[in-house]
Amino acid sequence: MPVDTGMVDDIDLLLARFEQEIAWFIETRDRLLPALETLDAALAAHVAVPSPGSAAAVRAARVVYVRAIAGIEPTLREWVAISGSSDLLWEAEPAMSDAQAARFEALLARELAASWDRERFDVLLDAVRRGLLVFEESTG
Repeated sequence: MPVDTGMVDDIDLLLARFEQEIAWFIETRDRLLPALETLDAALAAHVAVPSPGSAAAVRAARVVYVRAIAGIEPTLREWVAISGSSDLLWEAEPAMSDAQAARFEALLARELAASWDRERFDVLLDAVRRGLLVFEESTG
């Protein structure tokens, strides 16, 4: 049976997109995590001992965090545009060549390694979002 070169090219494109998704997550995490950790600590300190000084520290940390997000906004947009490649690759797995299957397995292993950090990142991001809402409500 002849190989459908269009399908092979599509799988290669999906593999490249999946690889880029992983790289963009790692870049996003690495660039936002320090600002998130600082903001989370400032929020916790303010909750523990609310004061004008602790509120000022939260505001300063929030500015750094917002600037960090602005600095990676194009990456975030691109990441969202290609997200979901792994789901499509799972569907295409039966049609993969041995080389494509090996590349997919290697990417899955890389994604798994990054997923441990991703859970921590997602939990911290959620805590900061909730903390900022409470902070904004309490400080007007």
